[in-house]
Amino acid sequence: MSGLETIIDQLEHQQEAINRALSALRDMSIATEGRTSTKHTGTRTRRKMSAETRKRMAQAQQARWAAFRGEAATAAAPAKAQKKAAKPAKRKLSAQAIANIRAGVKRRQAAAKKQASAAKKTAATKKRVSQSAEAASAGQ
Repeated sequence: MSGLETIIDQLEHQQEAINRALSALRDMSIATEGRTSTKHTGTRTRRKMSAETRKRMAQAQQARWAAFRGEAATAAAPAKAQKKAAKPAKRKLSAQAIANIRAGVKRRQAAAKKQASAAKKTAATKKRVSQSAEAASAGQ
């Protein structure tokens, strides 16, 4: 056989192998067509937004595009004015409320300090008792 005939022979063998692989794949795809996949398909449920929220988002996007094009004075100003008007006034605490809060803080700090000093006294007493017990056992 010449070199050309061996190449043709090898290509025919490869073609047969490819045909066998293709038929096997086709058989597999036919066998799995009836099955449903249990894997997650990758689609997510969309968040639901109210019509008011979508409207505000649209207005904000329009304002951004207007600013990008140089029309900021006409489109962005009404949106900002609406936002400021809708903002509620800040709430302030009365003098009596502030005094009550301060008194409560002082009361809690005093209780914590008292509890800490009681814990120190208890620890010191335990230490003295254990030292005297050790001394008594050492003396025997």
